[in-house]
Amino acid sequence: MKSLVHLLAICSCLAAVPHAGAQQAPAAKEADQGRHIRGLSFRIEEPLDVAYVYAPKIPGVKIEVKGYLNDISSALPMEGGTDLVLTNSADPASVKDPAAILAKAKIAPTLKSAVFMFLPGTNKAGDPKYRLLVLEDSVNDFPAGSLKLMNLSPLPVRMQLETKNFDVKSGQILVIKDPPMGDNQHASMSVFSFKGDKWQSFGSSVMPAPGRARVFQVFYENPASGKVEMRGIRDVAFGD
Repeated sequence: MKSLVHLLAICSCLAAVPHAGAQQAPAAKEADQGRHIRGLSFRIEEPLDVAYVYAPKIPGVKIEVKGYLNDISSALPMEGGTDLVLTNSADPASVKDPAAILAKAKIAPTLKSAVFMFLPGTNKAGDPKYRLLVLEDSVNDFPAGSLKLMNLSPLPVRMQLETKNFDVKSGQILVIKDPPMGDNQHASMSVFSFKGDKWQSFGSSVMPAPGRARVFQVFYENPASGKVEMRGIRDVAFGD
């Protein structure tokens, strides 16, 4: 599917730049040893509950994978290695079994906390079942009360909050640290995609203030309809 291949190509670009997820008590976690990792699935049809992370000095650390974010994380040793192989088995031999390999990723040596987002694979022979987008956790970049707009679609998108526009090009990420609010801490929200030399609306609603939460707003192209859609993922680790 053309749209899916495009989405995955964009994900490769996003994986090359810093990102943010969230973590319970991030300041305390960052002081701990190891990398703190949470698993998140996005638009995956088959259930994916766990994955095992391997590297030269990581003998299979289990991470839970959810369709939402919570405060459950797994710790990877800082000196364990940066070239990761994720499989569906606690058996170290699974890294040599193509049928068992779920995804592969390279992480920064300084990474301390991240969300591993599992995305549909390319369906190409020899490629892993899933693509993995590593979203770096940084409360300085993505503080409580913020929105993170992630554009995985092939089109530019716009979120309008009250009267202010926030434009995000294809493959880019934008953090809104202080989203504008109207009366009663709610904002009128409209979303658009740019196609055919004009902005086309594809949704509107009233958005409550995030409060102490952090919210991912992920834009993607629906392979069935070819239209851009948006999904919000609230990070309950920062919930009120």
